[in-house]
Amino acid sequence: PTGSQYEDLNAEPVTPAGFPSWSETMDRWGSHMLQAVTSCAEMAAIGFGMECKALTNLMHLGPHVLAPTGSDLRKYRTLGQPLAGWHSDLNLLTIHGKS
Repeated sequence: PTGSQYEDLNAEPVTPAGFPSWSETMDRWGSHMLQAVTSCAEMAAIGFGMECKALTNLMHLGPHVLAPTGSDLRKYRTLGQPLAGWHSDLNLLTIHGKS
């Protein structure tokens, strides 16, 4: 949103040095992921007996974060060992793959 008391949730993207196509790649990937979550939210709304856009309207202008999971491979190096076993999120829906 243009104005918010939670400015940290709307921080400027970080572009790592050495990855010239980072922004373009992440924006494209993030758009695909956001579309998937939007579709899930619409299906959930319908399943809950709500209007199709009831949940997605709440998501509009919300913080959508796409970031890699930071993993200390010096500490977590055993095959099959979880890197991110538990965490909490602030968002309506969260999707991610393996860390």
